[in-house]
Amino acid sequence: MAKKLEVRKIVKWLKQWIEKHPYYVVVASVLLLFFLFRKKLGIMLVNASRKPSAGAADYIINNEGFDAKAVRNSYDPAGVYTIGYGTIKYKNGKAVKLGDTITKAQALDELLFEMQEKSKLLNVYLLDVPLSQNRYDVLVDMAYNMGAGIFAPTKGIAKMLRNNPNDPKLYEYDKNKPALSCKIMEFVYSDGKIVQGLINRRVRNCDKWKKG
Repeated sequence: MAKKLEVRKIVKWLKQWIEKHPYYVVVASVLLLFFLFRKKLGIMLVNASRKPSAGAADYIINNEGFDAKAVRNSYDPAGVYTIGYGTIKYKNGKAVKLGDTITKAQALDELLFEMQEKSKLLNVYLLDVPLSQNRYDVLVDMAYNMGAGIFAPTKGIAKMLRNNPNDPKLYEYDKNKPALSCKIMEFVYSDGKIVQGLINRRVRNCDKWKKG
């Protein structure tokens, strides 16, 4: 009985102390959380500032090819026009339209802008996923090509990356059935149809990913 009374006194004193010193409780809680999750927080702080490498633009350029004049995107059922290195909307917000022309210097400027925009979204979606620079560049290329939304937290590829970015099911493909054999290779469809050009690009993505 005496021990129970002592415990009650301690609990009562503790409650009173917390009520009088809420600031210290908050600070202590923050420090405790930081101590428990310091490794995770460190990874997230680094990941939040990730950027494409100097070679990422060349990688996308090689995958996209160059069009000096606006052309209809054959992959898109809506018939969206693209120009330069796959640009569909200029950095000023205007959509590419028939009759537009562009130089390689202007196209590169648009490409670099769009890469940075996709990179920012990737850093949000995959904030807690550790990635090598090489693999990050692969994801930037995929986001540039298919839209960063494919890496939203609820998507299958994001869940797999979060669980294990080294999982062979993510990138090991069967050359006889490349469109159906791994997660990266799922992104080869346009309007519900498999597109050979997208298969070829995803194969290049997988092969680059394998290099670590």
